[in-house]
Amino acid sequence: MQQQEQIVIPSNTTFSFEPGGYHMMLFNNTTPMREGKLASIKLTFADNKVLMFDAMVKRSGSTEMHNHKHHH
Repeated sequence: MQQQEQIVIPSNTTFSFEPGGYHMMLFNNTTPMREGKLASIKLTFADNKVLMFDAMVKRSGSTEMHNHKHHH
């Protein structure tokens, strides 16, 4: 696992966060999170566009996937 400062996603392509591949980890969050609950995520892109979505909270090492598709 290697932390990425940014991920370049070409226009008109699909990108997935998934276990074993690129995934998001949240550190020093101020809101307690509970496994099985939804967490609101806000991504800000280089062009200042914003994407907000809800993601299922899972503990580290969980292999269960929940597919939350979002179109923008």
